[in-house]
Amino acid sequence: MWGGFKHHKVKRPKKIVNQLKKTSKTTKKSSKLTKKIVSHAIVGDKTNKINTISPNQFAKSYGSYKFASRYSLDDLYKQNLDGSGQHIGLMLTGDFNKSDVANYLQKSGLSNNVSRIHKQYTIDESAKQQASSDYPYRFEATLDVEQASSVAPGADIEGYVGFSRGNKTAPDAVIQLTYSKMISDNNVNQISTSSDYGNEVTGLNSGSSESPKQYNKVYDLLFKQANLQGITLFSASGDNGAYEKAMKATNLPISNSQYLTMVGGTTLPYSRVMNNKLVQVTKERSWGGDTYTSKKKTGIFPGSGGGFSRLEATPSYQLGVPGVNTFEAIKLLTYKNGKYTINNKPTYYKGKATGRNVPDVSGNADDKTGYAVYISYKGKGGKSTKMWVLGGGTSFVAPQMAAATAVMNSGIGKSVGFLNPQMYRLATGKQSPFTPLNDVKNNNNLLYTGQPNTVYNQATGLGTVNFAKLYEQLK
Repeated sequence: MWGGFKHHKVKRPKKIVNQLKKTSKTTKKSSKLTKKIVSHAIVGDKTNKINTISPNQFAKSYGSYKFASRYSLDDLYKQNLDGSGQHIGLMLTGDFNKSDVANYLQKSGLSNNVSRIHKQYTIDESAKQQASSDYPYRFEATLDVEQASSVAPGADIEGYVGFSRGNKTAPDAVIQLTYSKMISDNNVNQISTSSDYGNEVTGLNSGSSESPKQYNKVYDLLFKQANLQGITLFSASGDNGAYEKAMKATNLPISNSQYLTMVGGTTLPYSRVMNNKLVQVTKERSWGGDTYTSKKKTGIFPGSGGGFSRLEATPSYQLGVPGVNTFEAIKLLTYKNGKYTINNKPTYYKGKATGRNVPDVSGNADDKTGYAVYISYKGKGGKSTKMWVLGGGTSFVAPQMAAATAVMNSGIGKSVGFLNPQMYRLATGKQSPFTPLNDVKNNNNLLYTGQPNTVYNQATGLGTVNFAKLYEQLK
């Protein structure tokens, strides 16, 4: 029992065990697999200016307080709520150094005691893991732990590290087996992940024995079980708008399960000169709309993951919500030969579609208005590197949302559990704790825009969260 929250060890339902056995059979063929686990982080530039600013300046400009103050979580801090008694589970596909987290927390003006941060290795042993986790996955794992531990400074962090040296265990099995371990342990109140494997359109890979539909079904079984145990689940929606993989058709990663709270991205207001032009963003909007200012006119562009799932039907809690299964969009990009070209005179259009609408909520994810990460690692030749890096992506927002939920739980006195039905119900009420980002112009995720006079759109979901209001309505 932690802080009044009692957990019991549970056995995985037989149905889940059988499905996981089918998935794990792909491990025999893993050496032939070419697709990799995808991280939803935008790794920016190395910076030295972090070392010259105060902890207060850092927290407000690059750290957790930037998130907390923007979305009214700081109002709960004033009530001495900090996530105490909560355990946040992070599904990680790379390793991290606790010393990096300690440095980050100290720079944020928080206690650098990392005894509340724990690791479990679900696939490889610790020594192997430390040596084999390469930079992109280490960066992802590090930022997840730093964000969760700083937004909820009283919560315990449970890092479940799933990584297979030399792909001896196939990536699809790595992720699902790690989730299975987290859920069957039943020691966490929230779970967040910023990584995925597979695509709803292109599938898994030629060496995989299961179809995308079968693979997604296992996720649904796992996540439904987690919800029944009172665990709240968060997942980053992606960083390439409605096009997770570069192709003409819209496509989303796996999974967009109805039992997950899918977290999209926004851009905060800013003003700066870019490509010899003054760019002014006067209010928060969907991440992706600043593609107009991009110097390159052809390539792969970043934006908040969102659209309509091809594997998941529209869940009951979304049905009837204004904006769900309708859309407004902009023909901003044209696809050709593996790349997109920005249209000089994009057109707007409207339509209807069905399927699980993604995302559910959003928060700041643009690397232009993003956050800092402190990371150390060994590069080629064993050379040690320690540095501050600026970054963005929905990878930041998912653990922040999980941590904010931990803060709310520490005041409510119980787990809010499956959050989605409650959020959509509150979003349609008179005192909604959400702010829809509904402008059509200069507000898109590379395809979908806002929808005026609704509470939902596929660029940012229900919009941004006022956690002080949400807390009061969930109590």
